[in-house]
Amino acid sequence: MKFKKLTIENFKSIQSPIEINFRPITLLFGPNSAGKSSILHALLAFREVLHNRNADPQAVLGGGETLNLGGFKTLVNEHDLDRTISIRVYLSMDDDDGIRDNSLVSDLIEKSELFEMIRLQSAMEIKSVFVELGLSFDIGELQPFVSKYV
Repeated sequence: MKFKKLTIENFKSIQSPIEINFRPITLLFGPNSAGKSSILHALLAFREVLHNRNADPQAVLGGGETLNLGGFKTLVNEHDLDRTISIRVYLSMDDDDGIRDNSLVSDLIEKSELFEMIRLQSAMEIKSVFVELGLSFDIGELQPFVSKYV
């Protein structure tokens, strides 16, 4: 299983959907404040939501250290609580190209309902899967929640 693609919307400085295709070597470069760290933070937030069922990712484990993402109010684009953060991760089951399985992907999948589906891969000949999360804010409850899980 390998990362193939990531799509992010309304996350930090990223408002319109952006798509990042992963290859065996993927480089993120650009000027300061261009959004390079936002891409990595989106993956960490995605992991936190699936792994710990936490829709308000604040202190997360990243690179062996705790990283403070600040929670939904900090992560949503322009701090607009009416927006929904969308993060979609595409995974390939092929061995052709892409980034091979790592602990992030393994932890994510093993902690989700997707794990049992993937175990059936050979019988079903699954070539690729995606997981999409939508995070929104409930004004009445004053807390974020998972508004979409596909």
